[in-house]
This record gives sequence, C-alpha cells and structure tokens, in this order.
Amino acid sequence: MLALVPVTSVSGFDPNKLGTQTVTLNYRAGNGQILHTTIDVEVQCEHNWSAEQITQQPTCDAVGQSYKVCTQCGQGEYSEIAALGHSYGNWIAEIPATCESQGTLGHYNCSLCNKNFDEQKNELDSLISPALGHTESDWIVQRRATCFAEGVKYKECTICKNITASQAIEKLKHNIISYKAKAPTCTQSGWNEYEACANCGYSTYTEIAATGHSFGNWIAEIPATCESQGTLGHYNCSLCNKNFDEQKNELNSLIIAALKHNESDWIVQKQATCTAEGSKYKECTVCKKVLASQTIEKLEHNLVGYEAKAPTCTQSGWNEYEAC
Repeated sequence: MLALVPVTSVSGFDPNKLGTQTVTLNYRAGNGQILHTTIDVEVQCEHNWSAEQITQQPTCDAVGQSYKVCTQCGQGEYSEIAALGHSYGNWIAEIPATCESQGTLGHYNCSLCNKNFDEQKNELDSLISPALGHTESDWIVQRRATCFAEGVKYKECTICKNITASQAIEKLKHNIISYKAKAPTCTQSGWNEYEACANCGYSTYTEIAATGHSFGNWIAEIPATCESQGTLGHYNCSLCNKNFDEQKNELNSLIIAALKHNESDWIVQKQATCTAEGSKYKECTVCKKVLASQTIEKLEHNLVGYEAKAPTCTQSGWNEYEAC
C-alpha cells in the first residue's frame, strides 16, 4: 500500500502559461530527507468566447456553420447550424396539358429554396406536363359532292376538336335513272314518266295530285239483331272501295256484332192441376223468341173428408164424402 507524503514545495509551474508544463514536486521522506519528482501538468483556459460568426448559412436540407474564438487564448471553435427544413405552403393545383400546350404538374413550392415537390414531398426535377399531341379522326364529310359542285371533308382532333386537315371532294358524274309514270290514287299522289340523277338533285319529276275520295251518299246502318250481325252506317268511296264514318275517318270493318239473346226467368204458360200437367218457358227479353220450354208435373190430390149431413125442410143434405 502506497503512503501519502505531503509536498513541501513546487517549482517550475506558471499558472498563467497555458499548455503542458513539467513541474518539480519537492517532498520530505520519512527519514527527513528532501526528495524530488517531476510531473506534466496541463493548464487549460477558461474561455471567454467572442460572438459567433456564421461562416456558412444553413439551407432547407443542408446544415450551416458558425465560428467563435477565445479572446484570452485565441482558440477557435466551429459549431453546426441545423438545416431549416422546407416551407411547403399550400398545394398548387395542376394545370392540365392540352393537345398543343404543355401543362404544369400539381406541386408544393418551398418559399425558402424555391424547389418543387409532389404530394409525397418528393422533389420534382420538372413541373412540365408534355403537350398531349392531336389524336386525328377519320375523314368527316362536311359537304357532300354533287354533280354540280365539289364537296369538302376534314379531319379533326378527337380531343380538342381542332381541324387538323381538310380536302376537297371531286364533283360526281350524273347517274341517270328512268322512272315509269304512276297514276294517282285517292290518298297518294302520282307522277308522269321522268328521269332523275341518283347522285344529285337533278330530276324531271312532275307530281300529279291525289284525286281524293269520292264518298257518294250516306249508307244507313243495318242494326244487329240477337242472332244476326249488323252493318255500320258509312260512306263508300267509288274509286278505292274503302269505307268511312260520318267524320270521313276510314273504317277497317263495317260489321256490328250480333247482340246475343238476353234470357228471361221461367214464365208459366199453363198451371199444372191434379189431372193435367202445366207448361213454362224462357224467352229473349229483346226479341221475345222462345229459348227454352219445359212441362210442369201434375199436382198430387190433397183429399179432405166430410161427414154426412141430413137434409131439412129447406136445405139439402149429403152423405159422408171426400174432396180434393
């Protein structure tokens, strides 16, 4: 175990001198002898720092740097300044590209570094959305060619509808077709023999007006009966043989359906008695035709017994008897 001994004196030490010094320690041994030993001592400055000077400004994504110096020992020291981080602001909506013009991507713009970022805050190298370019349609006929004039056709962009190409269509040659004459009817016009071009409006057509119906006199209705169809009152056209009502509307049929019998209840024609059958029938309530007939059975005797009564001077009498 080491014994601690008191130091009697120190030599070679200057407290105002910074850095490493070799110092001599003088101490007395147990036998009274003065002994010496040397040690290295580090003298440090209690710094008095100057104001920090920024040597490199921080940016949104890079740290900056500052420097300060001790006014006593002249020692300098650098410090790191934290990166600022981006200031994204509000989302800037996309400006869509058109067929002919570039668009602008939706983005955030940092107000500090002016860089642009997508919705996930990833930096964008460019905001340009390329122009779409036209999508050309097939030929569209604006005006058809005729035998007298050229036509016009064009192509357009199917997206923006701008015309991308146009071209004339050559005039057509006449394509003459001959038509036979047709006589008019009551309701349809006719025409004389003529020629017409299948490609244009050229024609020698002349119309013959419809003749109209010849109605004649009103033909009275024949009413339907219970067993026979009737015939509607009507006009008959002597030209086309069609039939019409009073308002001159065409009739598809003149038939009035038979009415059919309306059967009555049983009617007693002859009452039945104890000695003879009766009879009953049903008739049509409209035309009175007998539709059904039936016998009525004879009645049974309902006998009542009577006692005998003797005659008097003024009244007759009778023997015992039965009567229905």
